[in-house]
Amino acid sequence: MFRARFNFNFKGPLESDDWVNVRNVIEFLARFHELTKKVSGSRYVTCNSHFEDVSELYCHLKMCLASEDEHLRKMAEQMQEKFKKYWGEPEKMNKMIFIASVLDPRNKFEYVEGALEELFGEEKGKKINAEVYAYMNSLFGEYLKKYSTESCPQSPSSSTSSNNTSNIPSGSVIRR
Repeated sequence: MFRARFNFNFKGPLESDDWVNVRNVIEFLARFHELTKKVSGSRYVTCNSHFEDVSELYCHLKMCLASEDEHLRKMAEQMQEKFKKYWGEPEKMNKMIFIASVLDPRNKFEYVEGALEELFGEEKGKKINAEVYAYMNSLFGEYLKKYSTESCPQSPSSSTSSNNTSNIPSGSVIRR
């Protein structure tokens, strides 16, 4: 990569090509640095954006793997191995990461399904999405049991607002 890397006795300034390589390494690692800072934040909630951040990181790695720069590709290959170690087996992952993303108003099931298919392939992605969907339905069922009591009359405004939701196109708020 750099002349100094291959020649430990090298002394002198870096050449123009070396600086191009330095810039590429910095740009490549900057994404990882920003993601690490964002996910490690302790003064704000990160669970709702965690899956989105991981998806963006995957896309960044995929782009670097297709790069013409041989050094960048090699770094991306090594990073992809680490990525697969932590994110390569969705069956072992905590589904709450996906659920938190669905509950984020910026994302919906369609976003999560698309991202899961991109990350894990169509078959695994659809399977995991179905599990998340089933869990969310179960959770909603528990919510209904607990909070829909006959002692709480429904207000007229809430009943009319629930009837109007069928006119809203379901895919209009999906961010891809």
